[in-house]
Amino acid sequence: MSTDPKNKDKDILDPNDRIMKAEDLSALLSVPLRTILRLAKDGRIPALKVGGRWRFERDVIEHWMKDISSYRGRGKVLLVDDNPADRQSIRRPLEHMNLMVTEAGSIEEAIDWIRRDKYDAILLDLVFPEKQKSGLDLLDWMGEEGKAIPIIIASGYANGEMLQEVLKYGTFVILSKPILKEQLKEACAMVFRWKDFKKKQ
Repeated sequence: MSTDPKNKDKDILDPNDRIMKAEDLSALLSVPLRTILRLAKDGRIPALKVGGRWRFERDVIEHWMKDISSYRGRGKVLLVDDNPADRQSIRRPLEHMNLMVTEAGSIEEAIDWIRRDKYDAILLDLVFPEKQKSGLDLLDWMGEEGKAIPIIIASGYANGEMLQEVLKYGTFVILSKPILKEQLKEACAMVFRWKDFKKKQ
């Protein structure tokens, strides 16, 4: 039986495959490919390199990404967004996970909260009204102050140039609005899993 050379290197995402490529994991978690590659490079997600390319063991990833229920009540999240309706739509699923949520409607308010309390993650909108500080200003301040808090970018209007700037700060996850509940759940699970993973290193 002959093999069609056209199909020789065809990539098919098989749920039974033990080893996944970065593209497979990106699709599975609904997380941008560049985020997956950065996590692997920075040692923030269990990965191995095969032939110069990142690969991920399905069983290890599934264990690492176990249900968010194991973190119920364990996380404090700072939600930074100037739009009250957007804050409300994001806050509800976070509270359903029993995560403690603090809201900030401006960058100045966010800085005030960070100075007063400790947070496990920050959900940050990048774009704020004209003449107000933006999400990048908060990232600048955090860098200057040495505040190493995982960031989940949640933005509907950020352009490619702005997102490229964000990557310089080591952003953990980038989500586009409107955010699906499952995407938010996976992003939070990723943040808390990463914290546990780093503690064990």
